[in-house]
Amino acid sequence: MRADDVLLELATRMNWDVSEFLGFVASEEARQQYEKYNLDAHQRGIFGVPTMIIDDEMWWGNDRLMFVEEYIEAQVSQRLCRSIREALPSM
Repeated sequence: MRADDVLLELATRMNWDVSEFLGFVASEEARQQYEKYNLDAHQRGIFGVPTMIIDDEMWWGNDRLMFVEEYIEAQVSQRLCRSIREALPSM
């Protein structure tokens, strides 16, 4: 499958305006954004996809998604406990 065919299928599946989407992909604005995000990623030490960064913690690869989930659950739990402690009257 050619790259154009993939983009066409993506736009179609997402119910996007195909000509507007393809026009943006070929635009100078898209090229500039791509360069900016690429430089940003390089400066953060990102070298592959998918890469997830949460609270300055970085995970790379599909096999790390369970660790991302565990990290998020722990953060939510800690924040919930903190909120409950703050809401309780002092004894």
